[in-house]
Amino acid sequence: MYAAPELVKKEAYSKSWHVYIKKTFKGTNQVVSYLGRYTHRVAISNSRIQSVEDGTVKFRWKDYRDRKTKIMELPCAEFTRRFMQHVLPSGFYKIRYYGIMSSANSKTKMEDCFRLLKAARFISFYEGLSTYEILEEILGQDPFRCLGCETGKMMYGLAEGKGTDP
Repeated sequence: MYAAPELVKKEAYSKSWHVYIKKTFKGTNQVVSYLGRYTHRVAISNSRIQSVEDGTVKFRWKDYRDRKTKIMELPCAEFTRRFMQHVLPSGFYKIRYYGIMSSANSKTKMEDCFRLLKAARFISFYEGLSTYEILEEILGQDPFRCLGCETGKMMYGLAEGKGTDP
């Protein structure tokens, strides 16, 4: 039988957790470089695909061990299988924030950080405004004001009963 989620959460938070991280072989720069290749890119860009013919896909890839670009040829099914391994299931994210940057703590913990740093938190003048209100502020006038009569508002789409001719 499964425990209630609240009990599991309470139990997990009552323990002191420590993260063990092995020392990297080539240093932190290598780790950041490795992660950067995967967190901010798509699985494969169209420009790297050389050809798709006779049931195979040829594409360029970079071997970071010898820093050379190479060509790989795979059956379409295998290419698709590998590609799909890079597609995250619904609700999953490539990068998860934790600590003061987690969404659960972003409001409260960030306020604590600024208070401890004795620094004012910058709040944009535009925060909380709608896109329409921001445009009006930047342009200094109603962005949808009719330029012909200067009193009406421009609307997207066709007026009722009117054709497509201007």
